[in-house]
Amino acid sequence: MPVYRDEKTKKYYAKFYYRDWRGQHHQKLKRGFNRSQEAKNTKEIFSTS
Repeated sequence: MPVYRDEKTKKYYAKFYYRDWRGQHHQKLKRGFNRSQEAKNTKEIFSTS
């Protein structure tokens, strides 16, 4: 999962795609991480919930 850095806010964000139970594609965007490792762990936390 790619992690990006917002140059304006100097924070990291993660963007990834997933399929729901109906098979439809969705995009998830989480912003505001101080470290890139926190942003990388976002998908793991999202997929376990």
